[in-house]
Amino acid sequence: MREIEIVQMASHFLYLPLYVCQEYNFFDLLPPNVKVNVRSSVERTDEGALDDLMSNPEKVKFAVCDPSGVLYDNNKASFRPIPIMALVNNTAFWAVNHGKYNSRTLQDLARYDKIIAFKKGTTSYEIANRIYTSANKKPNIKSVGSKQELVALREHSDDDSVLVLSNDIVWIDALVKENKDQEFRIDLDISNTPEYHNILTTALLTRSDVIEQDFDIIEAIVAALQKAITLCVFDDERVVKVASRRFENTHEELASSALQRANESSLFPASAKITKAQWVKKCIVSSDARNKKVTNDQILQFEAFYEEKIKPISIRLDNAFKRGVNTDGSIISNKKEKLLLGVLTGSIALALIGLLVSVSINKAYLKVFTFVPAVIGAGIYISEKIIDYFDLRQNLTFCYIHYSLFSVIASILIISLFPFSESFSQLLVTVLSISFASELFVLNLSRHVNEK
Repeated sequence: MREIEIVQMASHFLYLPLYVCQEYNFFDLLPPNVKVNVRSSVERTDEGALDDLMSNPEKVKFAVCDPSGVLYDNNKASFRPIPIMALVNNTAFWAVNHGKYNSRTLQDLARYDKIIAFKKGTTSYEIANRIYTSANKKPNIKSVGSKQELVALREHSDDDSVLVLSNDIVWIDALVKENKDQEFRIDLDISNTPEYHNILTTALLTRSDVIEQDFDIIEAIVAALQKAITLCVFDDERVVKVASRRFENTHEELASSALQRANESSLFPASAKITKAQWVKKCIVSSDARNKKVTNDQILQFEAFYEEKIKPISIRLDNAFKRGVNTDGSIISNKKEKLLLGVLTGSIALALIGLLVSVSINKAYLKVFTFVPAVIGAGIYISEKIIDYFDLRQNLTFCYIHYSLFSVIASILIISLFPFSESFSQLLVTVLSISFASELFVLNLSRHVNEK
């Protein structure tokens, strides 16, 4: 058995797609002799994850971290690190304090005397540094390890001049909902600032040698992660269950609320492809945070890197991205599922009311009133379930044909409630039989195509 590793910066709520892939075996698209392990970098920094990727080529094939490190990679090896897909598509950091100031911009946050952030080499540290440099102030940053920023803030609970940058979305969500004593307050959602809105924050990176030698593994990993990201975007209950099991003191209600907050901030990308605009903006912001003035020549270099390194692999992975979205017919939002159940329940309720009325008044239209809601409601729900069961969503033609046939069948059932001549009734039975036969043919044909 060949074991490969994906190194993450540190265990984090927003890396849920990785954990979903592990727990639900989405990595089953990999060759049967390949096993994937996920671990955190020793240093718990983005630079540490990138260093692990570049210094251990035999085992580590992927890294999940801030991709801007590829701009400053000093590794002398012949291969280069390359971002191949987006995992977090917006800046998931919140500035937290006691509400001393009413902050609206990054420059406003520079009024604080000290900022608690993660270690140098992380997105958190870059943001803290940029806050001060944007206001032409000398940085005063206290570096702490992952998950320690809120502990450090409580140590300064009496100091209004200290600000913390946190990406602990579970704690942030609990803070907003349960902070009755106003001990802490969110001063600013960093993702709402122009500098950090719609910016590539976390990516899956690999090396050029892996692209050359193990492209089938890359395709399987990308398809699996895209599938998991799609589940996250739809607030799927499987993601909530993974989060509640994975993170301490995170019950399902809190995990669900945090996931919704993440989606309200558009943190998970609907499409994990990295665009040119995202990449260039990321490079500019990262360079500014490192006090490196960006010139037009450098922007051209950023664009050239995308065209030469990122775009070609993105094109080659196009089918993997599509497969990741379409593989699982059960990727359907919980809201839609509840809506379908609501339609079915309401239809049955109307049918029961109609049945009670029709007992005393024997009229044809009351019989229609009794059965039509039940047939339509059940038809919608059952039709959706059949489409999911037979994976028809990845074959739209079959999906449309199925809907059409099901509508014909439902219509004939409704029409047959009225009294007609014997010859017309025989015609209805014939059409109904043909429709059912066609339906079974489409279902079996679509399943056969899917298996191919």
